[in-house]
Amino acid sequence: MKLPYKLYDRSVLRPVVPIRLKYGTKGLLYEALVDSGADVSLFSREVGEVLGINIESGKSYKVRGVGGASSMYYMHEITLIIAGHTYQTEVGFEEESNDEVAPYGVIGQQGLFDHFTVRFSLAKKEIELESN
Repeated sequence: MKLPYKLYDRSVLRPVVPIRLKYGTKGLLYEALVDSGADVSLFSREVGEVLGINIESGKSYKVRGVGGASSMYYMHEITLIIAGHTYQTEVGFEEESNDEVAPYGVIGQQGLFDHFTVRFSLAKKEIELESN
């Protein structure tokens, strides 16, 4: 499936794709940045709370960004639906609540690349996901 890059701030194209997250009986339509450098998939605390997840009950996981700053996330098994494919995967939810909800989460090696072959084309302004 080919999906267009999304335009942010009138000049920045990003490989952001539509997803559906499910946990128990609750679901949420959301978006996620496809990030080949991310080891795991990560979402804001608020996304987890909408899904009814007790955030701190998950296994803690420390994430370091490229700038060296670290954040704590809690890992939980959820259902992800991407490009018509449904599967279970572990994702992290932030320990701390932010002042504003991020416009999208991040899906990385565990959570996307272990289920799809991913091709980026900035020239075509599209991302292609092929189920493994």
